[in-house]
Amino acid sequence: MTEFGGWLRKGLGRAAVYLQEHGGRPWRRHLLNACVHNLVYVGLEGSRVTYLFDLIELSGELEFYRERLLAALATCGDGDDFEQLFGLAARFAAKGDEAARAALYAAFERLGFAKAGLECARELVTLEETEGLCFVARSLAMEPADEQAWQFGELKKTLVEKYGEQDTPAELKALDEAWQAEQMHREAQRGCRAERPGFEEIRRQILEKGRHAGRIYWSKDASEEDMRRLAREVLQETDPGRLYSFRRMFELRTFPLPIEPLLGLAWHADQGVAWAAMAALKRHCDPRIRALALRAAKKPEWRGLAVEMLA
Repeated sequence: MTEFGGWLRKGLGRAAVYLQEHGGRPWRRHLLNACVHNLVYVGLEGSRVTYLFDLIELSGELEFYRERLLAALATCGDGDDFEQLFGLAARFAAKGDEAARAALYAAFERLGFAKAGLECARELVTLEETEGLCFVARSLAMEPADEQAWQFGELKKTLVEKYGEQDTPAELKALDEAWQAEQMHREAQRGCRAERPGFEEIRRQILEKGRHAGRIYWSKDASEEDMRRLAREVLQETDPGRLYSFRRMFELRTFPLPIEPLLGLAWHADQGVAWAAMAALKRHCDPRIRALALRAAKKPEWRGLAVEMLA
């Protein structure tokens, strides 16, 4: 295996740096293999779709990969390879590629929900909005009855996160009602939740404890308004310890204001603040973030985080 092939197998950001500096033509075989065959260590990593598509773009040979990936998708069976190919085709479709869009629908219909899986269904919902949800829901109807409601709920969450609240089409009413009923049942079983601290209490703890405040998991269930208030604290704070803790609140939630302040903080003199800013930027898609990650990848101590930003 070549050194470049080893980087791809490990999902290292240095592959992106190398392509940016040397071009991708000599490494077609290695990159195509990594796209067609999922090389992720099962159970230890998430999807590499964004990482691989970034490499495809850096290679400057989108058409070469597009043609071969769509052909592979048309014949691939279910499993990790299919899910990765589906995700890569979705990236082409998101750029307005109608052939890629048609290939996604054909591949999902060929395998059905049971074999294509929830993640591929999410890709169609993310790409096609309510139309995609209706399409995958028809196949979901073939799943066991006790599996339908929660899987529909996951897809509905994907739709709302991407496009906001939508009117539920008539053909999805039954699934939606089943999901809502399941949610109510779970809430009833869970009983009264322990009281969680409010925004002011979290703010007080950060102001008092600075870098040692912790509490990042509080943000997971915080309201959008509380996240905006936290974002404004980031813009106003100058103390490195407090800034670090406020910034870490956005590791699990998307920063709701323009990202320019985060881009600036990514090169803060305090390495903890810089790390927290880069970690928050992982949740955004912006060419400036990729450029930042490629610069960061040149420093050994930042490479791990840079790879996550590219992914």
